[in-house]
Amino acid sequence: MIEGNRHHPQAAVVNHKVKHKGDEALFFDLANTETVCKADHDALIQREEARGYTIGTDISGRPVDPNHPWNRS
Repeated sequence: MIEGNRHHPQAAVVNHKVKHKGDEALFFDLANTETVCKADHDALIQREEARGYTIGTDISGRPVDPNHPWNRS
């Protein structure tokens, strides 16, 4: 077995696509997981979770996430 540096900033961590919020079925559902680097998980993904919408825009500069404040009616 090859061991890596688990503290490396690019080490892979498991992210839940749909937040489980204590739901064991979602927590253990492998289809609900993805690997991301630690840096993205600890920065970008955590910011998106705190804000409640995905960060990003389309080609015209409009936010792509319908939950973004600019897209709310």
